[in-house]
Amino acid sequence: MLLIPLDKPVDWKSPPLVTVFLIVLNALIFLVAQAHDEKRMAEATKYYAQSSLPRIEVPLYLRYLENNGQQPQASEVARSLEHDSKLAPQLLFAMDIDAPFMRQLRQGGLFQPDFSERALWQAERTHLDGLLGRVVWYSYGLKPAYPAFVTMFSHMFLHADFGHLFGNMLILGLIGYVVEAALGSRRYLVFYLLAGLASGGLDVMIHPDSGITDIGASGAIAGVMGMYAVLFGLRKIRFFYWLVFYFDYIRAPAIIMLPVWLANEFYQMFLAGPSRVNNLAHVGGLCAGAAIAMVVKRTQGSVDVSYLDESEKEAAFQRRYEEGIKRVAALDMPQAARIFGELHAEKPGDRGLLVQRYNIAKLSPASELFHALSQQILNLTDKDAECIKLQNATYKEYFRIAQPSIRWTPHTLLALARRFASAGFLDDAEKLVNVLGKSPNASLAPALLALGTAYAREKQSEKSRQYLSLLIDRHPQSSEAELAHHILNNAG
Repeated sequence: MLLIPLDKPVDWKSPPLVTVFLIVLNALIFLVAQAHDEKRMAEATKYYAQSSLPRIEVPLYLRYLENNGQQPQASEVARSLEHDSKLAPQLLFAMDIDAPFMRQLRQGGLFQPDFSERALWQAERTHLDGLLGRVVWYSYGLKPAYPAFVTMFSHMFLHADFGHLFGNMLILGLIGYVVEAALGSRRYLVFYLLAGLASGGLDVMIHPDSGITDIGASGAIAGVMGMYAVLFGLRKIRFFYWLVFYFDYIRAPAIIMLPVWLANEFYQMFLAGPSRVNNLAHVGGLCAGAAIAMVVKRTQGSVDVSYLDESEKEAAFQRRYEEGIKRVAALDMPQAARIFGELHAEKPGDRGLLVQRYNIAKLSPASELFHALSQQILNLTDKDAECIKLQNATYKEYFRIAQPSIRWTPHTLLALARRFASAGFLDDAEKLVNVLGKSPNASLAPALLALGTAYAREKQSEKSRQYLSLLIDRHPQSSEAELAHHILNNAG
């Protein structure tokens, strides 16, 4: 079963730096540091098969199993070896993960007093250990029977194969950025590592005699999932679930996912049959992450959950917007104006809402609201072509229908003349420049330069020279006049 929250896309304006860093770091370690692991492990197993070690160690292992109440297992191994003696080298890993056996073997407690090949065994075992030591995942993975400070951290950055890496990083990418937004990058990184340590620590406590090498970020990532469930509590989240051949989306409180995730791990651990997945590490991570989040919420309080709330706010905003459109269609303009006015107050930078309000207000061209909204559109400073087209259309419409008279300032007209010229609305720009040019105004220089250069681009040299010369004549000391001289000189 797969159950993943998919409620909010990444806000790349405030990128989740730690989540991205963790994904990149895990990928680099796998692709670079672990690049030769498979080859090196093959070299180690080949050496073991060609050495005297199987001949010496396998009988010791069989006797060890018999002496420790594992007679059925010993008999099964012996029968397998009778049918195929080449299976002996494969017992390397079965022996290696049996920590009590390996301790006794290395301490010499399994050898008979008259064993004459001790020096040979010691030399070949030392060489084998050196070969295995070159395998990154083997050396830096966590073996519960041999915990070390370094491997408690390093194991959570190692992966067995590309599928293992991809699956872990996909889940981290889908969940981590939301938790990072809620906690802040520094706390998120610290808690991620703590969850990974708790995951490995639980494995060490439960399996103190296991020599199995645990690797992977899944314990730490399970911790992030536990944090997610507790941090967002009763907030309803959109989840994607996949159950056998069926998948769909549901909305449910985030906290419900914690017992669901735990139940799935326990099912996989006890009922789903043998698996290479360390579900106990997942359980440890989930519980650690949930505990960390509970402590943070009760003691620190500074958890930003607004990131997910934005989804619900946006949905409510969209519903109100659609209601406003319906009011317009029903010709209920007062209600439409109220709705769009409220929405615009929430998002004053939303140009679409400004246009909606203007379109309603222009039905009353003598109203103060119509004049005010017209000015807002004409004073926009966005540089995209659609904005300038909107301003040009509004300028013409306002000039035509405004009552009882037009209310625009020289400052607004100068800005429009410059923007219209740059965008190719040359006739309108020229009209504004000619109106404003009837009285001396130092700030007219940028508009004259924009109009002159625009005509030059359009290959209308006579018009270009007319306005650039006017600029030089009216504002000879301005920086725009220097540029006008340069353009005219280059034009010949």
